[in-house]
Amino acid sequence: MNFYRKVGFGLGPNDKIPNNPLEWASRQVENIPNLIPEENTLIFFLDNIKQVKTTEATEYHEGLYELYIRHNTAVKTKSPVFEKFWHFWSKHLSLTEQKSIPKYLIGQHHKILRSNMNKSIAEMIYASFDSSYMMTQLDNNDLVSPFLLNLSSVAPKTITKDFLNLLISQYFGPLSENSKKLIRQINYVNRPEFLPFDQKEKNFILNLIKNITMDPDCIKFLSTKICKSFITDEPTSKMVDPIIKAWKSYDGNLPEIHKATIKVIFENFKKNKQLQTPENWLLQIVKMIDSNFPHSITKKEELNFIGYSQKRGDQYLTKLGDHPYLNKNIANHLINEKVWLTPELLFNRLVVAYKLTNNIRPEYNNMESVEKMVLKNFDKFDAEKILKIFLKMQDKQDSIQFLFNSTYGLRA
Repeated sequence: MNFYRKVGFGLGPNDKIPNNPLEWASRQVENIPNLIPEENTLIFFLDNIKQVKTTEATEYHEGLYELYIRHNTAVKTKSPVFEKFWHFWSKHLSLTEQKSIPKYLIGQHHKILRSNMNKSIAEMIYASFDSSYMMTQLDNNDLVSPFLLNLSSVAPKTITKDFLNLLISQYFGPLSENSKKLIRQINYVNRPEFLPFDQKEKNFILNLIKNITMDPDCIKFLSTKICKSFITDEPTSKMVDPIIKAWKSYDGNLPEIHKATIKVIFENFKKNKQLQTPENWLLQIVKMIDSNFPHSITKKEELNFIGYSQKRGDQYLTKLGDHPYLNKNIANHLINEKVWLTPELLFNRLVVAYKLTNNIRPEYNNMESVEKMVLKNFDKFDAEKILKIFLKMQDKQDSIQFLFNSTYGLRA
């Protein structure tokens, strides 16, 4: 059923079809599941980080590890729906304009967001500012405001209004006059260097974020953006309104917002198919065919080998134009057919799909398993058409590559 690809990454060969899909999905967003590193692979990364001699090399390996954790968790977790929402928020609540920011810092910033996804959206955003990533962003821009300062360490010297307004417009959309008045309460003055915020100032900033995230225009803006990411490019008011209602009724509580979104997706998944972002597309292939990706290290003898397989995720997503740690502008992470379907990126998808299908585990490397995968993850009408095409194709690898590069596999 297409629903499993819309709210998650599809069902794998060992996943049973849920008796109640809506309950199955909604239950996953109530708590924060653990990230899933594998012991030997973790040792591999830590050993390599210790062995490298330059800061640049250390940051590179730490960035690879952050991406490995993100992907390994997505394809092996019991809560793929939670991961899908994490991927949405981690891309929306980023402001990566400069490639000089180490990838591992962005990965750590994303994990701070994740650890607060059982709270309100205001609390999650507030927590995200207390990170090395955000501090680096502010230092590089040399444009900061009390709204963005690392609240646990130091306050930089320069405070300007422009950067604050840029961030608010990208995070929250156009705001009402009431919210604009609240923002104008911030006192734009130079602060002494190394002066930490006191509790009163911290409370003010948190309350300011709460007021902004409960602004009707902000709620509509973000609710619409959620629908555009999960359902369709042109969501109707019938889709957006239940999310707005949950947002207001539960004071921006993220689990309740996510549950409302899941219900809207369930009610509309048969009628609306959405082009998948390249990262989500890649993870769906891995999950549905059980490809050995991210590459797992199974033997301790392999720990001394720095292989191409450990860098594949980083290289694949760079080629596909959707690296979560190289996201230049948070407004651009939404699906854009003109961008994702250029000849160059389509060719890169063919290459990536070919390499992933070469890593299917032997027990699933047969047409019977491929057919079961199709029946699990596509609506009946589409599944029948896909299997008819498969009958004309003799090679199972060609069949899989065709599927994921066809309109059936590109959309969910």
